[in-house]
Amino acid sequence: MKLQRIFAMAAAAMLVLAFPSSAALFNHSTLDGILRHYVDQDGYVDYDAVRLNSMTALESYFGTLANADLAGWPQPERTAFWINAYNAQVLYRVAQKPRLKKMSEAWGLLELPFKVAGQTLSPVDIKHLLRKDGDPRLLFSLSDGTIGGPKLRNTAYTAENLDGMLQANASSFVNSAQYVKEARGHLQLSNLFKWYAKDFEKAGGAPAYISGLLVQDQHSDFEAIQHLLTTAYKKSSFHYDWTFNDRKNKPLSLQTQKLTPHVIPPDALSTSNPDLSDESH
Repeated sequence: MKLQRIFAMAAAAMLVLAFPSSAALFNHSTLDGILRHYVDQDGYVDYDAVRLNSMTALESYFGTLANADLAGWPQPERTAFWINAYNAQVLYRVAQKPRLKKMSEAWGLLELPFKVAGQTLSPVDIKHLLRKDGDPRLLFSLSDGTIGGPKLRNTAYTAENLDGMLQANASSFVNSAQYVKEARGHLQLSNLFKWYAKDFEKAGGAPAYISGLLVQDQHSDFEAIQHLLTTAYKKSSFHYDWTFNDRKNKPLSLQTQKLTPHVIPPDALSTSNPDLSDESH
């Protein structure tokens, strides 16, 4: 009887090894290593070091993205793949432009196509694809390489960490005075809430979405913000800082950014509609 139990335990262990419950369908370790080395906790990038040490590694990573077959992948695995592809490509393109200071000097960086999952797409196309999922948290996970945009996380996305990171990104964005604050009796908000207003409609609109994520002990002006969201949202001012998120541009305080008004990025205007259904892979 004891021998049978030993055999049963051994057989169970072999099954676990043969069929891991959370085996990743794609290896993002190259990107993960680059992000951990060159991106700080505030999302600022040491682009000089990336240019010196990791351009070839990024190109190798893009080679693995190029022919990935996503057919049959669970949705979290697919979503993590596309977020990583977007963020890696923007990181690479910004690193290629050491003389530029702002994304608004080179909109074309977001529209440069590359081969990914058997198709030729740009970061603009990928963002358009992900927005179809109807999850506004995705907006806060796509780093466009600017100070005004969502911060670049210093780890790659995976199916396992996806939901937690999406929620953390949205909460962090809304609870940062860089993106949401009260000033002189008016709301001062990131332009993301204006450009992508339709993405928040299922959540009751951008004001309701912001209100639901606000944390009182993270905003000294919490009560004022909540009041203005319900009474004066249309009077809000919307801003965006297009300066690259280069570590050399990191401000002394993230709350004292030089903001610029209504310049609309190409991905907010995109009407492209790449066919990226399961059947196409």
